[in-house]
Amino acid sequence: DLSDVAENMQLPAPGSESPQALNYSQIASAAVAVTQGGQDPSVSSTETLLRNIQGLLKVAADNARQQEQKVNYEKGQWQGFLKTLEGALHNFIIYQLSQNHIKRH
Repeated sequence: DLSDVAENMQLPAPGSESPQALNYSQIASAAVAVTQGGQDPSVSSTETLLRNIQGLLKVAADNARQQEQKVNYEKGQWQGFLKTLEGALHNFIIYQLSQNHIKRH
């Protein structure tokens, strides 16, 4: 849509300057606006930045889930180890008590 490009581009007043004295940075800006469908370049870069942030947040959430799964797995491993150790200590104490009882009698 070229209608708003003409509005944004400042042309010299008739008779004040020659047509060759146009500001080329304004022409370049107008060309960029046309190629982007009339979208403000700062909006495009902001959208890109937000998409990048969204991607980083997704990666962080995935990493947090994986870390939580790892912690839960390790927690289960330690609980199993402690149960085994508890059972072994219980048996050892029973054995020691029975040995002391035998020695007394």
